Amino acid sequence: MAIAENDITKQQSILQSLTFAHRSARHAAITDAHIKTFEWMLKKDGVCGGTFLDWLNNDNGIFWVTGKPGSGKSTLMKFIADHSRTARILSTWSFPKPTYVASHYFWSAGTDMQRSQEGLLQTLLYEMFRQCPNLLQVACCQRWQEVDPENLSKPWNLSELRIVLKKVADQIDMSQQFCFFIDGLDEFTGDRQDLCQDLVDLAQSPNIKLCISSRPWNVFERNFGSDPDRKLYIHQLTHNDIRSYTELRLLDHPGWKTLESEVVGANFLIDQVTERARGVFLWVFFVTKLLREGLEEDDSFSDLCRRLESFPSDLEPFFKHMLETVQPIHHEKMSGVLAIAIKARSPLNVSIYRFHSLEYESVDYALERPVEIQDEQEEKAWYRKTKRRLNGWCRGLLEVKQGRVDFLHRTVMDFLRTKEMSDFLRAKNRDGFNANLSILRAYTAWIKTTASDKKILRTGPGSYSDTPLTSRIREAIAYAGELEDETEDHTQAEIVLLDTIEATMCTIDRKAEDRVFPISEGFNSDGAKLFFREYVVKQMLLKYLSHRIREIDYFNEFEMTPLAMVIHSELWPDREKLPWPEKCIKMLKLLLENGESPNDQFEINVKHDSHEATMMSAWAMLIFWIIPSLIGEIGSKFIPTLQSELLPLFLKHKANPNALVWRLSQGLTEAQKSAYSSVWRDIVLVSFQMQGRPDTDRYLRVLDDFLIAGAESEMPSFGTLSLGQLRATIEETILEEFLQRLETNNEGISDARLLVDVADKLLSKVSEGTLMKEHVWEAICEAFPCRMSSQLRDKYLPQGSKLRDIYWPKTDGDIGANQSTRIYGRNKRRQAATLTPEISGESSKRPKT
Repeated sequence: MAIAENDITKQQSILQSLTFAHRSARHAAITDAHIKTFEWMLKKDGVCGGTFLDWLNNDNGIFWVTGKPGSGKSTLMKFIADHSRTARILSTWSFPKPTYVASHYFWSAGTDMQRSQEGLLQTLLYEMFRQCPNLLQVACCQRWQEVDPENLSKPWNLSELRIVLKKVADQIDMSQQFCFFIDGLDEFTGDRQDLCQDLVDLAQSPNIKLCISSRPWNVFERNFGSDPDRKLYIHQLTHNDIRSYTELRLLDHPGWKTLESEVVGANFLIDQVTERARGVFLWVFFVTKLLREGLEEDDSFSDLCRRLESFPSDLEPFFKHMLETVQPIHHEKMSGVLAIAIKARSPLNVSIYRFHSLEYESVDYALERPVEIQDEQEEKAWYRKTKRRLNGWCRGLLEVKQGRVDFLHRTVMDFLRTKEMSDFLRAKNRDGFNANLSILRAYTAWIKTTASDKKILRTGPGSYSDTPLTSRIREAIAYAGELEDETEDHTQAEIVLLDTIEATMCTIDRKAEDRVFPISEGFNSDGAKLFFREYVVKQMLLKYLSHRIREIDYFNEFEMTPLAMVIHSELWPDREKLPWPEKCIKMLKLLLENGESPNDQFEINVKHDSHEATMMSAWAMLIFWIIPSLIGEIGSKFIPTLQSELLPLFLKHKANPNALVWRLSQGLTEAQKSAYSSVWRDIVLVSFQMQGRPDTDRYLRVLDDFLIAGAESEMPSFGTLSLGQLRATIEETILEEFLQRLETNNEGISDARLLVDVADKLLSKVSEGTLMKEHVWEAICEAFPCRMSSQLRDKYLPQGSKLRDIYWPKTDGDIGANQSTRIYGRNKRRQAATLTPEISGESSKRPKT
């Protein structure tokens, strides 16, 4: 029973890690198919000739739905994916196995996840594992084996998602089959050819097939359009649907009956709408809406015909025509709300538009508003009023769904982003209007009215539970970041608004019966201020912080140093991000130049078995992530870190080159767990990975920077901590470990020049006694050609040294070479017995020959 419960817990943790905020929002936002429309898709005698039905019933591979913008592709995809008949038909294809359906709807106006490949893969995997949890243990075997529950639910990266989906697809004997419906490939923001290839590869599985939709762009036509039996152009097939929709929209209006009684042939109007639509449902939606307005105003038949004639047949001219009918008194508001909708990172809550409307009375409305919870009835009244206002100001191009404001269709957003329409809207607005600044003002006012009835939990530095209050504050800070990224300078307004938000949080916290914001254990901190300032740092608000950082105690209550928070935000969870963003580098530079120490320690809570690492610095954290392995293997971020000049920047600001880096039992014995290496040791051993790479010169310059900063080559290579000091657990110093790597990697040396230069830098900072040790020169002579090793000899061994006679005999010839090889071989055999590490309070010395 305990095992079964543990498996269920693992399943739930992995499923939870795959879902994301607003995952199903696009599906909910897509308009349901109107009655009697699209039913032909699932009929043998339908207008598409049954091609889709045949594919659904029998075939594998990919079926492509395409069509003009506004022709109803998303509505059709939702109709098919959700229809109960689809599942019944698919059961014939998969018999005797069960079939499961999963769907994903890309959304260019949504969040990053809603328009990315990560979002697609996480949605598909979530739906697959939700319906078939038995697949989890096989497909997610690495996560499944994790002991630490936190690792089960850690964020995913694209590489891991691809691997897991491929494992599912490669299972020939899988006991179930899947049909994926993927809408809006043209709304994906990454490399579309790569996406197409991934979908083609996925469809090779005998257990998976895909129905996809997109606009008829070349990249999709090339990848999916070659088979006429596996594609359809929706705008060519919806003539009857459009007529049915037009009839229903006009005939059910009371004014139509009056019109029919007065005019013979009133259906001519329906015929005209159907013909002029040319398969574009969106055009029909707007036209019938405007014709219904005419019926409401008792327009005559000829008036209605003139209305219809005045409407452009193409969508873009039609949209502009609609905006030009807005009353001049509302032009500024029309322009403002459309600009806000265009700038929005994702559809904004209707409350943002409600508060924005107050800006036309006073730009300081957010500052003047008291901190006061809004009455529920008043809020509902404002919701209805704002909805009506938006409809009037924008003529229906914006709509409110589930409390959020979005464009009626993607074509509206695309149209408004054209240069012509940008100029049109700008001309209607007041000088100096800035959409991001207006959004920040509206969030400031909204936060002042937000109830604080839910206690906020702090799960770690900069990590808090999601509540309405925390969500709104995070969004406000994010839009402040958008504002800072613009060329126009609104720093002073930003400072005032952000200071107001911080003060509001403190007021809300004080007024609450129980403190809303958590106080960190061991810190006498103001939880509200800590929350706000941590998010400001994570968002990297450079302009704001360049003013606030002058306050001596601004970061006093931080548990994790601000430097570490910036590094952590960039490297985790997505370590594959390349390169370092310029904003991140500027942020680190700002903090360092204003006195933040890269060596300041902070407590971390990372546990493994019974061992726990408790202290870390920002500098050590950086090295830990860019060199994640104890054996010196470089992470994907190492080369970008070299190229960004971050390492010299940290060293310039007194980063300790010999600082300790915690290593979680990576390749160590049980007794050595929770060991520490040093920054210098890790940087040196990277040299073996740098062979053959283009950035070796930059790497060697970094080694010089370390030496100038005081790097020590004779400190223990790694060990455990004892009273704050490194206690050696293996006999080598950093130099000796480097030399041992030369010995064990002798045949794998591809860039001897690089490693000679590294050896040179290490030898330049060791004692005379170390330079006289025989095994040092033994390793050098064995690893490098005579010409290169001689250069090191001449630089570091004095004339007359017996080591010269041993390894560089005065007469060149076979005897000398054989002698050198023979001596080295004897040492190598002798040293083999010492390769098993010993635990000792002191560093052991290597035996001399």
